[in-house]
Amino acid sequence: MFRHLNADQRRALVIELIDAVTEAALLGSLVYLRPAEYENIASSEFRSRYGSAYATLISLQLLQISQHFSDRPDFPLRTRVFVEQGHANDGDALRAIGHWKFDTEPAPEIFEGEEVLTLQPDPRRTSLLRIDDYALGSKESMYPLHAADMFAYLAHSALSFKIDRLPQGSLRQSPATYSAPIHLLRQGCTDPSR
Repeated sequence: MFRHLNADQRRALVIELIDAVTEAALLGSLVYLRPAEYENIASSEFRSRYGSAYATLISLQLLQISQHFSDRPDFPLRTRVFVEQGHANDGDALRAIGHWKFDTEPAPEIFEGEEVLTLQPDPRRTSLLRIDDYALGSKESMYPLHAADMFAYLAHSALSFKIDRLPQGSLRQSPATYSAPIHLLRQGCTDPSR
């Protein structure tokens, strides 16, 4: 898809993609887990409870984002989450996000017309990132989502090549994850020493 671009053109494209994502996102990260690796490290019971590799990684990303911003005075933050429409596991991802949203909302003060007495607040409901709304997003109408998808594709291509060259069993038994605030990813692309 991008093979016709030379190294400088690819670097410029990646910088443009990162800039497009940073216009809409406070934090961007890349997590890479092949479905076959997920099957190797997660039992069938785990997979049936938590869903696909895609849904599990989304849940882990929400936790990471929550931890990243936990020291802000306005925490817990509220955010909106969009998942690429048309992904094979987009429904599974929406279920995982829905569970996160439900688990992190404050406990109701009134239930079925009766006042609810809270003896001790649940820390999950008071100390984690909260989701205002979430939905599938179209790459055609959401430029930052399209840019993030293209960036993920380029990163996946680069990581796949490097991981596939490793000796059998050295890294394939566990997921490879790479994560950094989006501005550091951009800095890595513009710094000639990297």
